[in-house]
Formats: sequence, C-alpha cells, structure tokens
Amino acid sequence: MQRVQLFAVVVLAAIGLIAFGVYQTMSGPGAVRAEAGAPVQIDASASEHNQLAQAYEAKLANADYVSYKTNSSGRGFQDFAEESRIKEIRSKIAAHVKAPTGTKLFHIPVVSDAPVLDGGFSEGEWDKAARFSIGVNGADTTLYMMATSENLYLAADVPGDTTKDGFDQFRFYYHLNISPLIVNERIHVGKTSEKLGGIRQTEVRWKGAPAANDDERWKKYAISDWSIYDHAFGASSVKQGHRRFEAVLDLSEAGLPVGTPFPARVEVESDPVRDGNGKFKSRTYLGEMGEQTAPVWFVIGR
Repeated sequence: MQRVQLFAVVVLAAIGLIAFGVYQTMSGPGAVRAEAGAPVQIDASASEHNQLAQAYEAKLANADYVSYKTNSSGRGFQDFAEESRIKEIRSKIAAHVKAPTGTKLFHIPVVSDAPVLDGGFSEGEWDKAARFSIGVNGADTTLYMMATSENLYLAADVPGDTTKDGFDQFRFYYHLNISPLIVNERIHVGKTSEKLGGIRQTEVRWKGAPAANDDERWKKYAISDWSIYDHAFGASSVKQGHRRFEAVLDLSEAGLPVGTPFPARVEVESDPVRDGNGKFKSRTYLGEMGEQTAPVWFVIGR
C-alpha cells in the first residue's frame, strides 16, 4: 500500500451518435477519439491497487492526455492506452469486491430480450426487470433494473416530473470506494437521447508543475475523468404526462461483473425551486437509493 499512499493522498473520499432517439452501439467516422498512446508498463507483481496507481501515473505522464484535459472543448472518448489499462485493473478489483457481512443484496435479473431505449416504456419491455420504489419528498418514483449477458439496463419512471423543459436528470453511481483511488464511476441521463461518456471520480492528484492558467485548473483538484465510455447510452422523454429515463451500460466496459456484488447509489433530480425572480433556491430530488458512504449492493443474476 506504500505506493498507493504516496500517490493517492486520501483513502475514500457526453456526446455520441443518435439514430431517431433509439440506442445504437456505434462509433462512426464523426466520433472524436483521444489519441492512443504506447502500451503501459505495469508491475504485475504489485497489488491491483498499486497497479491502478501505476496506470494513473502513466496517464498523467502522457503529454497527449494532459493536453486533452487542458483543452476540454469538444472532449471525445478517451482512447488512451493508459485508460484501457485503468479499466482492466479496475475490473479486476471490482471482481474481488465483497459486500459487508450481513448486507442485503438486491438482485438484478438476467433476461434474453433487451428494451428499446427511446425514453418511453413500450408495453411489456420492463416487465421482467427488478423494481425498486425510490421516491423521496412524496414522489412515486420507480427504478427498473435488468441485464443481458452483455449489458445492464436501467430505467426510472418519475410521475412527479411533468415538465418538458427545465432541469431533469437520472444519475447512476457504482464502484463506490472500491479502491483508495476510486470514489465512484457514474452516468448522467438528461432530457435528451444521447451517447453517455460517463465519469470516474478519483482521489488521484496531479504531481507536476502547478496550473499556469484557468484552462489548467483541473490540476488543482482530484482527477475526474469524463468520456470514459464508448458504449453507454441514455434516453428520456415525457410521455403519458410525465418523464421517464432509460439507460444501458456495457458490462465489460463499465467493469460490472455478473454474479459479483457491487456498491451503487441512484439519484433522480427535477426542476429546482426558484424564488419569485427566478433565482435558484434549492435542488428538487424525486428519487434516491443509497449514499456515497452507505451504498446499496446489487448483484446481477442469482
């Protein structure tokens, strides 16, 4: 753990292609991809957490990645060799995670038929999914989860959200604190149908020269890596008088192993409360399940 402690500092702490609003897994000639680097050399004899630290050290040493972080306009999918190794090591760590003794596991069924992700609930397409009542503040919000052998599917039915405009978002967080370097990974689904780049929040910090200007302000904080997914997709719409969200994650890309418990949490946010002058007063949550320090534990399959 010595190398992790030196590097990690603290323990614990999206644009794609759309085809008629329906999910398609594709990259296409229009997709912007960050340049790949040379193969990352990792000490295979080190612990997986130390290997993760080494992969991040290599990533921060890659001038192309530093440029990518600094010039964030039009940021595309991170196709860095270092990011590929980070995902590989993170997946190994996730495969060995164990839920605390006595923790209730929420099972996600594996099904053969995948839903069409268009922001609406076609008749019967979510009937085989696990359902969880996650409404807060009087809301009647329902979370749906199911998987195939390759993907995890999520949906939220939000009767309390009846507006087409304003702010609406479904957020799914997972890999919560599975490593001293990882706070969580997550996807955000907004009001439109689009490819989701995803985010990894870490405890990794820049160790080089301090930020020279505002474009380099990312060097002042723990690293949040955006656009780490190439196959995630989300959709949302207001049909039958209220909003619904749908999303898919590639299990391999997201590092979510079938049969192994994983810690997660969910948030559904709607239009904020504003004063008479339209000034923001407070956020409005219509659904919650789990917390960063007290996650719920899911397992795909039985």
